[in-house]
Amino acid sequence: GQASNGHGGYVVHVLNEDAISAMWNQLDPEKVEKLPSETPYEPWTTAKHPTGALLVKTGNKDVIDSLTVETHPIVFNCINKAQAVGWNINKAVFDLHSWALRNKTDAFAEIWELQNAEARTTKMREAKSIGDIAKRFLNKTFYHLYYYDFRGRKYPASAYLHEQGSDLARGLLLRSDKKAIGKDGFFWLLVSIASNWAGDSGRADSAKTDKIPLSERAAWVLDNEEIILSYAESPKVNQGWMKADKPWQFIAACFELSKLRIWQFENGGDFENYDYESHLECYIDGSNNGSQHLSALTKDDITAPHVNLVPLPLPGDLYKYVGDHVWETLAQRRESLSPEDIKAAEVFVDTLIDFKKKIHETQPRSEQRKELVAQIQSFKDMY
Repeated sequence: GQASNGHGGYVVHVLNEDAISAMWNQLDPEKVEKLPSETPYEPWTTAKHPTGALLVKTGNKDVIDSLTVETHPIVFNCINKAQAVGWNINKAVFDLHSWALRNKTDAFAEIWELQNAEARTTKMREAKSIGDIAKRFLNKTFYHLYYYDFRGRKYPASAYLHEQGSDLARGLLLRSDKKAIGKDGFFWLLVSIASNWAGDSGRADSAKTDKIPLSERAAWVLDNEEIILSYAESPKVNQGWMKADKPWQFIAACFELSKLRIWQFENGGDFENYDYESHLECYIDGSNNGSQHLSALTKDDITAPHVNLVPLPLPGDLYKYVGDHVWETLAQRRESLSPEDIKAAEVFVDTLIDFKKKIHETQPRSEQRKELVAQIQSFKDMY
């Protein structure tokens, strides 16, 4: 059919995903640009890489022509350092993920709980793709090619299995290089465990473990270390780790804490010895980076606390700040409405929800879906 942009539009119905996966797995990784490479990529020396890739994903030729090592050394240095990092698959997490997916455990609850069949299929396809790629590179070191988008954000060219990927992708990854974890590294390992758990911290204010001060996150892990280590010891039996907000990064960090404690025990039993060499990457998420930069540039005192640009007892949360104002505004609007208006609004919302459910149950681009979309638009126009 004809797409909205005037070009030919195509709808692909996948009848046998396993067959497609089998074909994909037969391809040589070196021939597929969306797979990592088993050898490091050549460093960028110009805005066009030897692979043919462009340093910045843009159609503006002037931007490409203006980028040189001499004029933009930080740009080239950043991306070349990223490409020099080798990655390995965490075998313990890989084996656990295979078992969890096969047995439809709660570790993949985000898939099983989706009501939309189309969304569930997409999530399942992503999880399988990550697993298939990880299987290819078991016991191997691999590397990514990187590029920038038009805003200057760095991305890997590989698909799915990379450090900017999903929780599963991140949980499966280890760096090929290693270094002594040190006391600071140990602290950040504890923070990572608490942040990925993101559950009840036991505080009177009911704050979750990813919303409390960093020192309290570390203390929470030490207070609960026995149960955390039990997850690492028997993850298939003690499945409490699956309740974590980011279960795969959480269990990967649990495994690492267990390995550290075993190493300390085997090396004299000194639990203040942090010479254990770790391959684990602990991720630190930004705080609404776009808004954070705007707040810093404009020196905005109002938004600065909510994007963590100033010291605070608890981390700021811009989403909550906006949400609170939205709910407050809605409550004020509701007070000005008559009972009849409120009832009409409720009927309107319930009808929209019903339409949305019916639409999600239909095939994409089908005549039935087109008809429902037309009906919902007609319903909106009535109001």
